[in-house]
Amino acid sequence: MFEDSTSLTNILLIVSLSVNVITLLIVLRLRSNVIKKEEPVPAPNRAKVNPIKPAVDVGVVFCRNCGNQYESTEGLCPSCGTPR
Repeated sequence: MFEDSTSLTNILLIVSLSVNVITLLIVLRLRSNVIKKEEPVPAPNRAKVNPIKPAVDVGVVFCRNCGNQYESTEGLCPSCGTPR
């Protein structure tokens, strides 16, 4: 009885290790394909375009000193001159 369970355990271990090795090989191959992807080469006769700068978020802030409301792009409160 113990011989049957031991052989079954050995078979299951071998199958499990085989599945793990195959999975590892697949993951490594996919990972190497992702790393090897080359960046596209720009067209030779295209005019270079300046990159777009990100827009500045404009919001409303309140002065800590006087409580006046002003735009977040301003560095000083327009009423009392307190810095942000």
